[in-house]
Amino acid sequence: AQDEELVRHFDYDVKAPLELKMVGTEKRGEATIYDITYASPKGGVVPSYLVVPAKGKGPFAAVIWRHWYWTNSEMRNRKQFLDEAVALAPAGVVSLLTDGPIARPGYVADNDPLSEKRNADKVQQVIDMRRGVDLLLARKDVDPKRIAFVGHSYNASVGATLSGVDRRFKAFVLMAG
Repeated sequence: AQDEELVRHFDYDVKAPLELKMVGTEKRGEATIYDITYASPKGGVVPSYLVVPAKGKGPFAAVIWRHWYWTNSEMRNRKQFLDEAVALAPAGVVSLLTDGPIARPGYVADNDPLSEKRNADKVQQVIDMRRGVDLLLARKDVDPKRIAFVGHSYNASVGATLSGVDRRFKAFVLMAG
């Protein structure tokens, strides 16, 4: 049983416009990488890569990939799993890779592990991922019965929370949570 009051922390307006914007496009092998943003229900935009198979019409499986936040890593952003997403595209997988709130330009860290800001960051991350599913399901080439989540480190805990509040995911890979 879930505490409905706690689950409501992760609610958002599902009818709000996605405000999808195209920043750029790149072809890599049998994949097309779209550099996009979409509106975060908690404010600002979510910088993302949408990786789509170059061949086929779908419906394709989809994966949302979430990076770690290792300090000083060049891969503490949406680039961490880009090679994996490109490798899966020829097999018929659409991938969404996003920069989490902590990896976005202008983010100011709060080193207090019990701060309200840290809690708000995690809630935003969960809601931004739920909105990412909305973005994927707005595409006619994505199979709503085959959506997965891959989360590394901090984002493994985000995936654990998602598994309890969003039933649209069918599989989770939670690495080094």
